Amino acid sequence: MVLVFEDEPHVLSHIVELIQSFDIKAHGAEDVENWKTKIQNTSACICLVDVGLKKINGIELIREINRFDPKIQIICMSGYIELYQDELKEVNIYSQLSKPFSDETLHDILLGALEKFCFQNDIQTQESQRSEKRYTPKSSDEIQGQIIGEDFIEDIQVENISLRGLAFSARDEFKDYNLDGELNLIITLQGFSTYQVIGQIRHNCMGTNTYGLQFLKVQKEFRDDLKKLVASNLDESLI
Repeated sequence: MVLVFEDEPHVLSHIVELIQSFDIKAHGAEDVENWKTKIQNTSACICLVDVGLKKINGIELIREINRFDPKIQIICMSGYIELYQDELKEVNIYSQLSKPFSDETLHDILLGALEKFCFQNDIQTQESQRSEKRYTPKSSDEIQGQIIGEDFIEDIQVENISLRGLAFSARDEFKDYNLDGELNLIITLQGFSTYQVIGQIRHNCMGTNTYGLQFLKVQKEFRDDLKKLVASNLDESLI
């Protein structure tokens, strides 16, 4: 998900539509003062920021996003980008764009930023897996999952699971659904029971059908039974 911070409505609309034409999900944020809520609600992995924002200092916004989540890739843009070079040296950005920019330039920079985010996320996932007990199902029916959104119901294949969340694969069409915000998840643990869980999709690497989902609200019974499952069937390669 790309979150675009731009306070000119027509420019914002054009950029969002352009990004969506690349088959990349994008959301516009004209009300930049609520930037943190918008990032959390959209699970943005890339932020495209106009450094010449009127309601808030664009450089300061970039600095705040850096502090909030260092993994988020930031691309700054301006019609006068050369005027901000000294200030941009003080913040962490992936790249910068001088307005007006071509479709091809934006496309190439976004793909590079997505690749970097996925690479960093893969490293973090590997580190998390080494420190956290996770379980990989031995068969497709051992852990059955179904995600229920506002306009879809999708059966998923659970790749591995822990007390914090799970990794799963889905059909190609899954990426076309609205995956923002909280989602209902029905999980059946073979030998135990069926549970309803609230979760949020945290990442998806471009070009794959694999996603990461973090548990937000779970039943005590689900947590207790999952602990038993993980404890009795540890995937030693993931410890």
